[in-house]
Amino acid sequence: MLSKDFLEKLYNRYNKKSFVNSDPIQFLYRYDKAPDIEIAGLIASSLAYGRVAGILSSV
Repeated sequence: MLSKDFLEKLYNRYNKKSFVNSDPIQFLYRYDKAPDIEIAGLIASSLAYGRVAGILSSV
């Protein structure tokens, strides 16, 4: 089982906008309001499931 400290270190290391450039989650940073972020995340993840390259080129 992974320790809390290990997971916290991973979170702090990778929870940065610079790490999402190749991921559909990058589109969530365009919005400020939580409902907008949730909707964008749902749409991006639904469209990108298994096809990250395709969604990045079409959005």
